[in-house]
Amino acid sequence: MNWTIELSKIYRKKNELVDIFGVILYSDSNPHIKKVLADKDYWKALDEISGPKWAIFSIRPQEGKSTCPTFPVGTLGMMIPIWREPQENIRILEEFELDSTQNIPILLIFTQGKDEEILKFTFKINEESIEKAYNSLKQAIENITECVEKILPEYRKDSEAVFHAVEMGIYPYKQWEKIKKGIKFYTWTKSILP
Repeated sequence: MNWTIELSKIYRKKNELVDIFGVILYSDSNPHIKKVLADKDYWKALDEISGPKWAIFSIRPQEGKSTCPTFPVGTLGMMIPIWREPQENIRILEEFELDSTQNIPILLIFTQGKDEEILKFTFKINEESIEKAYNSLKQAIENITECVEKILPEYRKDSEAVFHAVEMGIYPYKQWEKIKKGIKFYTWTKSILP
């Protein structure tokens, strides 16, 4: 049984919620996210932003790790790190159709489409400090909530329409995040070149 679908069915029955859900995925190696989510004031502030419009949950999968491959004596090989996913995470990965937990912390936005298909997209959460972690989550939740508020009431229970409206609405935000990363990289490379 797909528990994400079951979870969305339970919350879907609440009339005030639209048909889109968020899950914050993080691990013990993400202490800033952990502190933000454990702090009642931060959590309440994030809850106020999403309001009674859409539900957000959090899941803490087991921590994976990168390991270096081993080679028999006298052989050559490439020392490319290999990601080792804990067995406990397999169900989470299957439920959300993720490749690994290597890129967490993330805010995963999902809904159930036709034929119980999971429609999803992710936001990478900035984990540099508690303040940046909170602001990163806050910005993503604000953008999604703003998109949700623009959806006409008669379309709020059409999961695919809601998902595509939100996905299109947050596209400029995600593009701006990519541009900011590019500017940071450009600034850094310019600072190290003579």
